[in-house]
Amino acid sequence: ARGFDAVKIEICLRGPYRHQSVEADAETMAAHVQACREALGPGFTLLVDAVYGFENAKQCLRFIRMTERFDPFFVETPLNMDDLD
Repeated sequence: ARGFDAVKIEICLRGPYRHQSVEADAETMAAHVQACREALGPGFTLLVDAVYGFENAKQCLRFIRMTERFDPFFVETPLNMDDLD
């Protein structure tokens, strides 16, 4: 109603920016993406920031595959930017 057609969510449940002692697995993170998609509906652009939540590309790709069906426009910063491998 206010003209917004996209939203970015930050899922701070893993990695260096997790909130205090809160930590969750990739499945819980994917459930957050699902809840947001369900609340927004299919016509709204959903941007996901994983906030450096994964230790390696294998973990990151697993999360991305879990969230593919929720049609995120992108997954931002899933890995540490210094992790060149």
